Amino acid sequence: MAAHRIGARLSGLFYLALAARAEDCADGGPFKCTDDAGCPSPEVSCAQLAALKQCGSRFDQIFDRPPATAHPRVGEACPVACGSCGSGGPAAGAGPSRTTAGRVAPPRASSGTRSSTRSLKITAPAGSHGGHLLLVETAGSVIKVDVPAGVRAGEAFDVPVLAELWSERPVARLALDGGPVASGDGYKLRWWSL
Repeated sequence: MAAHRIGARLSGLFYLALAARAEDCADGGPFKCTDDAGCPSPEVSCAQLAALKQCGSRFDQIFDRPPATAHPRVGEACPVACGSCGSGGPAAGAGPSRTTAGRVAPPRASSGTRSSTRSLKITAPAGSHGGHLLLVETAGSVIKVDVPAGVRAGEAFDVPVLAELWSERPVARLALDGGPVASGDGYKLRWWSL
């Protein structure tokens, strides 16, 4: 009987601890970073890092000079964006899957509304080519775009996006170059601004 009560207490404490952890689960950042450290802007968000599938990476694997953070891994500093709240941590490379075009955070449509698509014209940035992954900020959201095969720097191509993400002038277009790092198995990010 006493063992049953102790087990029930421990079980109750376990669930209280899980609830507290879920409430405290929040992304860090944005992380301050300098241009000479290989960053796209003075601040880099968890959403940008998760969209680039960097949740399993260490900050020092991604940037020449990593931003100041208490956590060495992106997934630890960005549990919400990396989907690791309430778990032991993110799987290596966890993050949104790479798609032709997709919103980093899925749109929340109210019931009964329908979304249509529009074509967003994008110019491939200097140094890019078919196969590179671009992040494009448009209408307050970030979308991921693969540069189509055969497209070279300076050439324009169209990408279908949700109508609410369409913008005549998308800003802060960023690109990823997945070149291997000589000293390890991580990848360095290389960013361009259009």
